Amino acid sequence: MVFIANTTTAGTIIASSSGKWDDKTSWAGGKIPQCGDSVIIGAGKIIEATSIIDFNSCGNPMHLTIIGTLNFQSGNKMLLPCGSKIALKEGGLISVPRSGGFSNSIDICSSTAWKSTKGNVPGPATLEVAPKPVDLVHFSAKPGTEGIILSWMTASEKSNGGFVVEKSTDGQTFSELATVNSTGNGTSMSNYKFIDKNPAAGLQYYRLSQKNSSGEIKSMTPITIRWNHNPDFSIYPNPSKGALFANVANNLKKKIGLLMITNKNGNVVISKDISFVEKTKALSLLKQSEYLKPGEYEVNVICQGYLYTQEVIVE
Repeated sequence: MVFIANTTTAGTIIASSSGKWDDKTSWAGGKIPQCGDSVIIGAGKIIEATSIIDFNSCGNPMHLTIIGTLNFQSGNKMLLPCGSKIALKEGGLISVPRSGGFSNSIDICSSTAWKSTKGNVPGPATLEVAPKPVDLVHFSAKPGTEGIILSWMTASEKSNGGFVVEKSTDGQTFSELATVNSTGNGTSMSNYKFIDKNPAAGLQYYRLSQKNSSGEIKSMTPITIRWNHNPDFSIYPNPSKGALFANVANNLKKKIGLLMITNKNGNVVISKDISFVEKTKALSLLKQSEYLKPGEYEVNVICQGYLYTQEVIVE
């Protein structure tokens, strides 16, 4: 069993009697600790971790004060978000099961603050983890109407001097594309976006590097995306909700072509004739019954001996 905390209004939760962590009768008012709560285990109280206690996805840190005992049963862990702290006062104890329980641990900000191989932890003591300069949640790229949209999110930042967006066409040699300032330092989520308005045709490599306050730079793993922009052919909206429209070159007016759409596995999902007899702008490519399901696709139009290709994302 995994105990996952729900997001509620943070408060102070006090152990009213000895018992299991995930048993509401162990806590005053019958409220099991939730995201952002301050938790107090008083003298003489023994709270047992009999399942995995997972607060890792919470946006706010947890603060635990232990004057009694927090006892881990074999194989269980406690996962706490960045900025969390466990304070053991005089008489407080974190204890491991008598049978061993070598896999027990307390993780803070995805780093191990305590492991049962270290044995019991008596108070006074403090368990905490210094936050990483940047806790990156994701870094992604997708095609847009203006170019390639780069976006990233951080769960926490400390002494962050900003980000450097770098670009490469071979995955080896990177050049600086832009510098993006940090929007905040702390444990709250931060979102960033940058648009590369001049991508080259073909495969693009993008790398995010983080600068600390002293100017040191740490580079992260690059991501890739293929850009197939053609000024004579564009599919929109991209990303799409299922419908697709096209703008094509005027020289295709009054022509008949072939529309072929494949998914990311290369399987053909749509193949049909398409007519540019009436217009070449804002041309609907699909009937409502043909709207695409969420996923990644390659749209191909073959007309007058030319192949026009564009990748699209359907959300």
